[in-house]
Amino acid sequence: MPDFAEILGAIPKWLKTALVIIITVAMIGLAWFFVASVKKVPEEHRKQIAQRDFISAITDHLTGPLQTDKTSPAQIDIDELGEFSPAVGLVEIVHKTSSISNTNLSKEYIEIRAGKRNAQPVNISNWSLQSMISGNWIGLPLGALNYRVGEVNELADIYLRPGESAIIATRQSPVGVSFKVNSCSGFLEDSQEFAPALNTSCVDPSEILPPTIENIRTYGDACVKFAENFKTCSYITSNSPGYSGLSRACIDYIQPRFTYNYCSGIQEESSKEWRVFLNQNNTLWKENYEVIRLMDEKHRTVDVINY
Repeated sequence: MPDFAEILGAIPKWLKTALVIIITVAMIGLAWFFVASVKKVPEEHRKQIAQRDFISAITDHLTGPLQTDKTSPAQIDIDELGEFSPAVGLVEIVHKTSSISNTNLSKEYIEIRAGKRNAQPVNISNWSLQSMISGNWIGLPLGALNYRVGEVNELADIYLRPGESAIIATRQSPVGVSFKVNSCSGFLEDSQEFAPALNTSCVDPSEILPPTIENIRTYGDACVKFAENFKTCSYITSNSPGYSGLSRACIDYIQPRFTYNYCSGIQEESSKEWRVFLNQNNTLWKENYEVIRLMDEKHRTVDVINY
């Protein structure tokens, strides 16, 4: 049986040459088709793809298109972002365009969040937010770590610990300062309005006056029942249901205890949220076609959101 070498040797030389030429032409044709198909992709589109891939390495949404029902997002080139901060990836803007572009001043806010895997807290008090459309920017203020009602609060730099967030509202602070939320901050919601609402539980009313023998004897059944069923995170006033049936001894005991200051004095638990107020009288961010940049103390880009 003839082997492969014998079969190959039997092929005429002219046929071998023809086969080589055919194979070469086919390979050139395939290469030309591939190059031509790549050239058909618009240059601008390729630039956007390259830009998106590069930026996604910084943060998964930095300058990425954010779809809305009405308009396309404002476009931005990476060159327009300037120098990037070493804090890139440590703190990011949370995508909530409904709150950022809200035309109601009391409901306009931007949320930023520190990464859960950060090695240490990040100081944001010397940072700022900038509209890259108007060019206007505003610095982030100091805040009260342990806020107290009716007192002069000590203000200091705001540090975001790993996993903590800051709700940065455009409006004036309802309590006069920026503050860190704790488990008693719901009392502040009883007399003021916050957006978003403060999500806290406060002290359990039944813990203020538990139904012990001594409490029942001292303050009476009505007082114990009132405290046990009173709405959490609420102040006692003369308009509170059942107030008129309470003794003076009862009122003097429980009324000071159903307050923010008393609650925060006995509760050590704090949340992972700051409420930061820019104390402006008008909205800052456009409803559409806006690009907002978070910058560090040297005005270097930390993160960007566009819509």
